Amino acid sequence: MKYIKRKLLNYLLKHLFNAITEDDILKISGNNVFIGNHLLPKQSIQSLVAEAEMFKNTELWKLLLNDGKREANKRMYEKSANYDDMYFGKAVLWIIDIFERKVDNIIKDFSKLNK
Repeated sequence: MKYIKRKLLNYLLKHLFNAITEDDILKISGNNVFIGNHLLPKQSIQSLVAEAEMFKNTELWKLLLNDGKREANKRMYEKSANYDDMYFGKAVLWIIDIFERKVDNIIKDFSKLNK
């Protein structure tokens, strides 16, 4: 029974869960960028691109990402006592991936808006 429950939960979380994606954070609509329902001015967009480029290349960002991934994996594979611990580790990795992709997309997509 636990096996079926686990498989069903994993399927539901993977395919049906209304998860946050990088498109939900700083949304682009046409030539505008929104935080929630608030429209960002063009000067703020230019500033965000410059900050994202600088932030991506900082040692702190790289250390935070690598350490977060390492700790999530350690907790999933070495310290997990049950499957809830595994799901939490997966959630941490999911959030790290969202942040990595969002910084990359800010640099790539927002730069196009300034042209």
